Amino acid sequence: MLSSLFGFNTSVCGLDVGLHALMAAQLKSPAQHSTLVCLSTQDLDQKTFEKDKTLDSEILARTLKNLISNAQPRPITAKAVVAALPETYIFTKIIQLPNLAPKELQKAIGYEASQYLPVPIDEVYFDYTPLALRPDNKQIDAALFAAPKNLVDSLITAIKSCGLELYAVETKSTAIGRALLPSGNTDAVLIIDIGSESTRMTLVDHGNVWLATSVAIGEIQMLKALSELFKCEPKEVRKIVAAGTSDLVKDTIKSITAGITQEAMSVIRYHETRDYGPNKVAKALVVGQGATIPGILDQIVEAIHLKSEFGAPLVAGNKSIDLRYTVALGLSMRSL
Repeated sequence: MLSSLFGFNTSVCGLDVGLHALMAAQLKSPAQHSTLVCLSTQDLDQKTFEKDKTLDSEILARTLKNLISNAQPRPITAKAVVAALPETYIFTKIIQLPNLAPKELQKAIGYEASQYLPVPIDEVYFDYTPLALRPDNKQIDAALFAAPKNLVDSLITAIKSCGLELYAVETKSTAIGRALLPSGNTDAVLIIDIGSESTRMTLVDHGNVWLATSVAIGEIQMLKALSELFKCEPKEVRKIVAAGTSDLVKDTIKSITAGITQEAMSVIRYHETRDYGPNKVAKALVVGQGATIPGILDQIVEAIHLKSEFGAPLVAGNKSIDLRYTVALGLSMRSL
């Protein structure tokens, strides 16, 4: 067991594996409100993943080595890795399981999980998290997670080639919740993570992820629409928008965020009308590089009629961390 190799307070390398880049974070200890040690990002030179496998393991290993050595302000020193794979390749679903004693459920989980998985169970690594007892007291809701074995095994090989050990694989939704919400938080919170090509929605209630979904709208599409309006390069958009927001700009931002706000409202409605006794959603936290475009947060607040604010990773003494690292930071906070 990897847990026997590392002490409880050993630093963790949080590894956020994306389709186009790897991102990493290391904290002084694996906990919320710990001190930041270093951050790192490295682009993947070419397409590296496809469905359930790694296309080029050498590129993955080389990029990972550069990620470790080029971290700022110092190289990554943690030997334990907690990773999150691209959610395109991860199966997640809220399922119902028999209300059995933990030992009995552990024996039955393979059969129960196989009924929901889109592929044979021997082709994936899977895990589950109990969430709540159903009203009939005969079943429980649980979050089921599964990742292709071929993909995880190739990641393990690449990590070992760098002298590190993979301790756990998590979903990005789980990591982002840990990064932003204090331990023990019982409120229902919607986390809106505006990435480069898509926006991830994560609904956390009583500390558990109840719903994770995404919409194919991200920073790239937003900047393109605004750059066409201003007839400028996408990299110049933020400066122009910040200088003054006209009605035309506001209407354009409203248009390009419509898919995001509609999905956000759908997620909130779905959660609040379930029969598992959900809390009313208290607020939305907005993170991701796309969230830093001026006017985006204001439009989200106006559209979903819910208190919304920028999410701040729970890292000691640092209020200006690039929000792109939120997932990596959440992974680095997982205790061993």
